[in-house]
Amino acid sequence: MRHRHWRGKWSRDEYDATLLVSGFSLGEGIAVLALLGGLIALALNPARTSIDHFAATETLLMSTPHRIDWSEQWAIHGEIPASGSEAITRGNTLRQSNGRSIKDPSDLGRFISSVDQRATDGMIVFTLKAPAPQPTIAFRAAFGPGESPATMLWLCGRALVPRGFVRVGADRTSLVDAKLPSPCRGTS
Repeated sequence: MRHRHWRGKWSRDEYDATLLVSGFSLGEGIAVLALLGGLIALALNPARTSIDHFAATETLLMSTPHRIDWSEQWAIHGEIPASGSEAITRGNTLRQSNGRSIKDPSDLGRFISSVDQRATDGMIVFTLKAPAPQPTIAFRAAFGPGESPATMLWLCGRALVPRGFVRVGADRTSLVDAKLPSPCRGTS
């Protein structure tokens, strides 16, 4: 049986065979690439939200030594430090409770760019590494009723103040609730 040639350089059977070998026509290839591009775009937003959530969770861990040192100062002396870093500084080096020194911001963790400790408003503020504007998460001291030294606890982000406690300082957390760890969210 003789093949008839259509207006191309290949016969119809040869053309059909090339489609089977390559798998896709040009239009199908473009459609697949457009679909993959859409799926990647949909996946990037949750991935960024997850990274922001990891960064916020890291502040819980990295704030522990600071909160312990401030709490020890409160328990021993009945007052928060007179200067923003009196309880946790020795010279120009921050001291963690485990004895490890923090000399530069690179030791603050993967996602934290700086720590601002303010005794005047009883607050420790962590600034996250992110594109501008850089989000912040604040840890504020709250004091319970009773004689000095009363119970001291720390509130993360927009966490609600327990009944009977008085919080010190205004909230300076700028990260949205959806990206904060659950203990730091302001829920009613």
